[in-house]
This record gives sequence, structure tokens and C-alpha cells, in this order.
Amino acid sequence: MARTADPRDPSTDEILTVPQVANMLHKGSNTIYMLCERRSLPHFRVGQSIRFRRSRLIAWMEEQENAA
Repeated sequence: MARTADPRDPSTDEILTVPQVANMLHKGSNTIYMLCERRSLPHFRVGQSIRFRRSRLIAWMEEQENAA
């Protein structure tokens, strides 16, 4: 039987693009860029492109939920 990948397992951690994160958070791409500029959203750069680790985004979302 196939196992579902654990999003916290670094060996299966998916790298996401801005449009994918915007879709995941139900926000526009401009909002994602603004959150990155403010250093509110965990991200890293590959050249001039912004990328995200799914596991870090999930942890960030949980922090936001607990802070509310």
C-alpha cells in the first residue's frame, strides 16, 4: 500500500513557487511578494526567483494559527 509523504520529512520536502504558494494560501501573487519583502513569510532565493519549502510554510501557518 502506498504511503503518503510526510510534509515535515526533509527528504520529501517539496519546493514551491510563488503561484503555488498563492494558491495554497488563497492569496494573490502580489500579496506573497509583499510578505516576502517584509520577511513575514519563510522563503529563499534561487537566482532572482523566490522559492518556498512546503514544510516551512506549514510550520509558519501553524504559528500564525496559534498566535491568533
